[in-house]
Amino acid sequence: EILMILIILNVHRKPSGSANVWVSSKEDLVRALLRDKELIGTRYVNVSNANEALEIERKREQTKDRSTYNPKIFTVKLSGLPWSATCEQICDFLFGCEVVDGPGGVKIEMNERGQPSGSAFVQFKTNADAENALKYNKQKLADRYVDMEKMTIEDGEAKESKEDGDTKENKEDREAKENKKDREAKEQNEDENAKEYKIDEEEKEKKEDGVAKEKKEDGEAKEYKEDGEAKENNFCIKLSGLARKATQADIFDFLSVGHVKQVGEIVITVNGKGKPSGDGFVKVGSKEDLKVALCLNDTAFGNRRVEVHQVDLAQLEKARKHIFCIKLSCLSRKVKKNDISKFLSDGNVKQVVEIVINVNKDGTPSGDAFVKIGSVEEVKVA
Repeated sequence: EILMILIILNVHRKPSGSANVWVSSKEDLVRALLRDKELIGTRYVNVSNANEALEIERKREQTKDRSTYNPKIFTVKLSGLPWSATCEQICDFLFGCEVVDGPGGVKIEMNERGQPSGSAFVQFKTNADAENALKYNKQKLADRYVDMEKMTIEDGEAKESKEDGDTKENKEDREAKENKKDREAKEQNEDENAKEYKIDEEEKEKKEDGVAKEKKEDGEAKEYKEDGEAKENNFCIKLSGLARKATQADIFDFLSVGHVKQVGEIVITVNGKGKPSGDGFVKVGSKEDLKVALCLNDTAFGNRRVEVHQVDLAQLEKARKHIFCIKLSCLSRKVKKNDISKFLSDGNVKQVVEIVINVNKDGTPSGDAFVKIGSVEEVKVA
């Protein structure tokens, strides 16, 4: 079970080629490490345990002399936050980083009117947590990209000595310019937050009105039914790009090797000529199996790469209707649909839905016919 995926961006807000993934148990971690050196798309991926390096760094920080501990050394500033962001949301955003006192270690900066300025300061337990938090730079919290900045550095004494060497006049000028820039940035950020807050409130009101209207029209019984159907529909997948020789057993083995525990009904669709179309539909047993199956998208299936996507139960039902076909060959050119229907009826095939006699380019019968039958059982009888 995957709890969270963080794709690390570079300074240009483009994917850097690295990602952090949090899983729910040691067993899932072991399974994930087994995917090392396997293909995602056309590239081999390195999978390593990030917990070991982080734990070593934390232990190293905890064994330092506490007399030299400076609580500000592990403080990170977040800028560009949504106006409505809370301490709890900021802690959730920094998933995997230990914040001192949880939400109590987050200080949201206020402007002169007592409203959030869009900035916050977060204090971490160790330097490793602070460094890990910087990986969230340029990531989205709600609809805003957040800028991360470490407030202090370990060689702070050298920085202080440099500031002492500056003249008082230069220092005051520099502080005045920095204050002016901060005020301008805060005002711009406040305007953007105010606009976003207004838009969010309007969208929230529209959504609430729509939900209330829907509940009134449909009633609680309909909602309960729809919830149950949606839950069931979410456990279906579609495989595209299958080889024509692929069987249900091949699909079952492919999913089982990919750690899908409960593989249910498997349907391989056919085209108008009764041949495999290259698509297959599978019903899996749980939400966890669905997540695992979707991770197999664009992976190797024999000598092909298949696509795996989520579909609803209606598409699976539709696929079932297209598989109940048979082909009759070596027919006499004089054979009519009534003759084929009687032939099948005499053989105890009762649910004949449609009969199509294939013809050549010149319009004469080719000797082949296709029959759509009502159920899998009837296909077996035919």
